[in-house]
Amino acid sequence: MRKQLRFQTALLFITAMAGCSTSAPPPPAVKGEYRPVNQVIPTVASRDIPRVFDFKFKGTAYEALTALQSKQNQFVVMPSQGREVPTRIELDLRQVSLESVIKIIGIQGSGIFEVVYKNDPLSNTDSAYIKFLRP
Repeated sequence: MRKQLRFQTALLFITAMAGCSTSAPPPPAVKGEYRPVNQVIPTVASRDIPRVFDFKFKGTAYEALTALQSKQNQFVVMPSQGREVPTRIELDLRQVSLESVIKIIGIQGSGIFEVVYKNDPLSNTDSAYIKFLRP
């Protein structure tokens, strides 16, 4: 009986060691900059961004948002939704805020498109995209 117990213990030990030696290798090390996708990267509010500014533009609505992005570096233009209908807009605005410009661009869309605006105070960013209403 004692011999059988010793045999079972040895067999268990050999099986356990064989299982450990055939396990998967560790994952490869991260190369380059490591940025988790589910982590919010806080940005510091810049005092250099003018809250009230002048804005003059002629072109399409998407081009207007892109030009607005160059004046307001916390502003992000997202891709348009829907089938694009070329619509020319003209803006000559004095002493306006970012929200006002976006609202006026949406008003000039007049049933063809609307501008969807999102303000995210947690990450201090603003974003907008154009949603075309006609299929």
